[in-house]
Amino acid sequence: MHQITKLLSFINHPIRNCILAVVSAVMLVSCGGGSGTPTYTIGGTISGLTIGSLVPKNNNGDDLTISANSTSFSFTTAQASGVGYAVTVATQPSGLTCSVTNGSGTIASANVTNVGVACIPPWIGTKQLGVAGKYTYGRSVATDTNGNVYVSGDTDGGLDGNTLTGTRDFFVTKYDSSGVKQ
Repeated sequence: MHQITKLLSFINHPIRNCILAVVSAVMLVSCGGGSGTPTYTIGGTISGLTIGSLVPKNNNGDDLTISANSTSFSFTTAQASGVGYAVTVATQPSGLTCSVTNGSGTIASANVTNVGVACIPPWIGTKQLGVAGKYTYGRSVATDTNGNVYVSGDTDGGLDGNTLTGTRDFFVTKYDSSGVKQ
């Protein structure tokens, strides 16, 4: 750099300073100076974590322990733009079931803040559906990630005041995570 300064000493002062600034910037970048690749964090919100602790993980590795009553989280390992992420629950809190929404995608030059983790207590209870004096058969039960319960089957009675449309009708009934019929 000193030799370049000496060589440029005959050029008028404002132009010389401009040339030196450009040469310095080129040398700094070519030597690995300056900022590196920007990185971004992955996180979001938590609801219903009233007891215990939850351990979400990103891409089967970046584990994070979150305590009860937390409302947000952010993984400690930042990632570059264009990197994929997949947030899952590695360890459920005792007494709750937690599920992830918006848990996968590709980082697009910004922090990911829209991952949601919702925790709910298990649904315990008995629900009855049917029509007095008629047969109603539950054939299948399924749940979704929000804790909703779906019961399907067939009946020869008009459930919930509905009119029977054939000799035997098919039904699907949904209960939310609290057991309330939808």
